[in-house]
Amino acid sequence: MTAGVGPFAVHAEGSRRRSENYNVSKAFGSGELRDSFADSSSYSFGASWITSKGYIGAAYTRQDSEYGLPGHSHINGVCHTHGTDLHCAAHDEFDDPFGSSDNHTAYIKLRSERVDVRGDYDDLLPGLAHARVRLSYTDYKHDEIDGPALFSQYSNKVYDARVELTHAPLLGFTGTLGAQYTHGTFNGINKNDVHKGLPTSTAGFLQIPPDYVTESIGVFLSERRSFGAIDVEIAARKDWRDTDIPFTPWVISSPLLQSVIDAFEARNGAGSFRRRAEEGYRTVNPLSKHNPFSASLAMTWRIGDGYSAALSLARTQRAPNVRELYAYGNNLATNSYEVGLSQTRRASSQFPLSTTDVMETAKAVNLTLRKTVGHSNSRLGCFIRISRTISLRAISKPRSRRAFHTII
Repeated sequence: MTAGVGPFAVHAEGSRRRSENYNVSKAFGSGELRDSFADSSSYSFGASWITSKGYIGAAYTRQDSEYGLPGHSHINGVCHTHGTDLHCAAHDEFDDPFGSSDNHTAYIKLRSERVDVRGDYDDLLPGLAHARVRLSYTDYKHDEIDGPALFSQYSNKVYDARVELTHAPLLGFTGTLGAQYTHGTFNGINKNDVHKGLPTSTAGFLQIPPDYVTESIGVFLSERRSFGAIDVEIAARKDWRDTDIPFTPWVISSPLLQSVIDAFEARNGAGSFRRRAEEGYRTVNPLSKHNPFSASLAMTWRIGDGYSAALSLARTQRAPNVRELYAYGNNLATNSYEVGLSQTRRASSQFPLSTTDVMETAKAVNLTLRKTVGHSNSRLGCFIRISRTISLRAISKPRSRRAFHTII
């Protein structure tokens, strides 16, 4: 529903969708694909103030969803590495947290709330043809539930701000200068026994799941100009991104443990116990810093009679995300055992050295010939792409075999 009063406009919408399990051939042993159901709803409300030169508005959106995970297996709860092999059987300290039965339902229950503020305005200042602002806050959470037990729980809170300024023609060029800031806090990675509550370490501390805090600042520029029949566009973006895992103060589980800490600090100085604990924590949870840079150049030659030729050159970089860096353990939703790039030696001494100093880089050349008028349209292209990719090492767990594979 959309309505307006004077310069103000309001909008509201909502939806609900529910689907049962898919029907399949009974040759598979059942007339339906178990746990393929889905139930979701969403709604949004927004309002804007509109003028002849632009608008500013705000909106709130909420989404709720619950859907099954077909083919889940309790093998997920105990998989671990022996050298470069994946072993999915309970023994010693690798306990099956669920038992052997897979007869109940595994499903995901998620909730997402988002607030947006957006504005566009023409001729805000002399020489400034257009200004655009985008602000948002997202609060996301989902639970992975296995029968009566909460397997894992994820949350992600993200603030994002983006400003774009388009200048009036200057020396024949038109273009946009912009900046973006993002701050995200992710929690829940590598924890797959939430139903047990906070675990106790061998030292007697309650272990609180850490937050993975990512802060990113980016600036970008794109410019366009025509030189007769040739259109030229150049673009570049530079980012500075830091990921930190703040050291979580321990929760002391007994007065006896407190007395041990007091005695240690009496010998080694105030705060020495925390410093020692944080050193060990940083070994497992290293900081990461990445400064990706991307640039591109594109030229289009309007040959005539509906023909055009285009050449583009691009160099792009991408920094690894939190899961690619820090994942370590079983993933119920994807049925895989994951090892992030900073956790490789934690999983096995035979894996490559742990690192956070990795960047995905791709270089590409594209040449395209187009025909856009006449009785037929056609396009012919060729490209060369050279890339150095980031990979999250994952071990798949099909029922019939065990094999390493890589998620790019």
